[in-house]
Amino acid sequence: PGRAVKTTQQEPPKFNEAGGIYRLRAPDVNASTGAGEWQTYHVWYTAPRWEEGRKIADARMTVYWNDVLIHDDVVLSSKTGASIEEGPDPKRLLLQDHASSTKDQVRFRNIWHVPAADLTPEQHPTTP
Repeated sequence: PGRAVKTTQQEPPKFNEAGGIYRLRAPDVNASTGAGEWQTYHVWYTAPRWEEGRKIADARMTVYWNDVLIHDDVVLSSKTGASIEEGPDPKRLLLQDHASSTKDQVRFRNIWHVPAADLTPEQHPTTP
């Protein structure tokens, strides 16, 4: 965290860095405001679809981090990291933190889960 937004002179973000979809895809940019600062994420996630016990569509995700688009309708073909295997039943939301350069631990607050059918047009991924 804390690396400036990517420019042509900088090394691009990696799949295992802040904002990455763990072990699957690096963010388009590192939009961190720095370690020890509150960060905001807006995530639109579509679960994989299953029919008769067989996956018929992969999960998809769009992510804005601090109002910067870092993943745009990305296909998630498998689970991430050490999470449990995909399946047709609903799963828990897992939040992960790592050590940072600050003395404080990572904290999460104001987490909302809103089914897509309940979103207003203004809340869809075209606007953070």
